[in-house]
Order: sequence, then C-alpha cells, then structure tokens
Amino acid sequence: MTLKLSALSSLSIFALFALTPLTALAGPDYFSLGNGQDGALSVSAAQTVINSYVGVTTAQQGALSMEVDDATTVEVGDLLMVWQTSATLAAPPASGDQGPFDIATQGAGFWEFARVTQVTGSTITLADALLNTYSADGAQVIVVPEYTSITLAANTSVTAPDWDGNTGGIVVALVQGDVSLATGASFDVDFKGFRGGADRSSGSGDVGCTGLDEPFPRGFDKGEGYLFDFFGNTVTGRGNRGTGGGGGICHNSGGGGGGHGGEGGLGGRTWIGDQEPGSSPPVGRNVGGLGGAEIEYPFETHLS
Repeated sequence: MTLKLSALSSLSIFALFALTPLTALAGPDYFSLGNGQDGALSVSAAQTVINSYVGVTTAQQGALSMEVDDATTVEVGDLLMVWQTSATLAAPPASGDQGPFDIATQGAGFWEFARVTQVTGSTITLADALLNTYSADGAQVIVVPEYTSITLAANTSVTAPDWDGNTGGIVVALVQGDVSLATGASFDVDFKGFRGGADRSSGSGDVGCTGLDEPFPRGFDKGEGYLFDFFGNTVTGRGNRGTGGGGGICHNSGGGGGGHGGEGGLGGRTWIGDQEPGSSPPVGRNVGGLGGAEIEYPFETHLS
C-alpha cells in the first residue's frame, strides 16, 4: 500500500481596500473607498464571512447586465466585484510547462467593480457597462460590503468559504476609515483557495515511473490552478498544469507546490527502494510532482 501527498496550489486572496484609494474599475472610478452604506463592522465571532458569492452564467464586455446562477443574495445598490478566478483556454500550457506566464494574455484574472441598479430573477443590471467578458467556467460575482470602519476583537477572524471550483476563496471590502485588529485577530484565507490534489490511500507499488500525465494508480492527482479544465481525479501525473502543482507518481513521490509569484517547489523523492540510479548511499528518484508555474499580471486589471 502506498500514500501519495496531494499536489498543492494557491489562490486564497484577501483584498481590503482602505485608507488609500485604489483604482476600482468598471466605468468611471467613483467607487474610491466606498460609500460607507454598511456602516461600522465589529467582529466578535471566531470566524465571520462578510461577502456573498454567486457563479456567473453570462457576462459580456460592453453589456449593462449579466446572468448569474442565483441572484437572491444580490440587492439594488450593492457593489459587486466580478472576477474570472480561473479560465478555459483554447490553447492551454502543456503539462510540465513551468512558464512563467502572463495571465493577462490568457483570459484569467480579469476583475472589476460594478454597482447594481436592478435585479430581476437571475439577471443583474449594472450602472456601467462591463469592461471585460467573463466565462461561466471559473467566473464569480462577489457582493462587496462598504464599511465606515472595521474592528476585530481578540482572536477573531474575517474569512471566506473554500473555493469550490465555482465560488469562494476571497475576502473583499471597501473601508473608509480605520481597520483595527486586536491581539490574535486576522483576515484569514489560508487553505481557502485553489485545491490541492486529493490524497489517495492506495495505489501502484510500481517503480520507474516518469510520466507527466501518468494515469492512476501509477500517477496521482495534480493540484488546481488558473486553468479551469485541469483538476480532478482524471488529471494525474507529475506534470504541473499552469499554476497547479504536479502529483506524485509510482512509489511514494510527493506532489509539487502551487505556483504564483514564483515557481512551486518540486515534490519529494520516491521510496528508497525505487532508487536513483548510481546513488550512493541510495536515495529515491527525484521525480516528485513539478511545481506550479510562476505568473505575472497587472494588479489594476487582474487578480489571481
């Protein structure tokens, strides 16, 4: 019996725009630090979620409305963040290509703010036309609260639900005034982002595997990254896909780390019985999952 470590990736984002204005896109920049319509936030619970999240169905550049999965949590006057969290590419990077990649040219990471003027069924009407087109594969809408201030009591946190392939993984708010954190308080999105390859408790006892896309049980699950189509129990082997780290192969090699600002780390070696040829003293082969790719993007228009 063998156990392969999951291949990790990254996404979890905390975006708090406060004190110093940041360019907030979608038509003229009149959002600044928000209008304060949600007042002062005081957090006393161990974990508090301040955003709501909706999957995008259709959102076209230049349109004044968009279709979403479920608009019941969206109200007139809300400020929204529209974000292409991951994307389906016509020509995605090959397995094992560690980049770096400029995702601004690859359809992932687009984001903008927009104000809601009407909600009818699953249709949300906006005050300004969308600057970008968003794909149903990997795009989400986040309701952005606008506070006058935020205060977190000791040992409390503001957090987000886990990214599930459709929504989640980000905390975002606009704040006009002070953001105060008592001892032990935090904005916490650890382990909320792109998913690591699943642990599997049994697999091949084979040796000598090298395949970038080795099928299970000789290859184990890759981690998730900004490429929408390349995650799940059929996406296996040591080759990374975009920012998602490669999985372990054969006998006990480890999954690679997810990439982002730099290339992810190489996964651990195989079992010593699957020996690196000529090693003395003997060590396992250095064929762990390849680390996810480094990516680059302009923050004003992209997030990942």
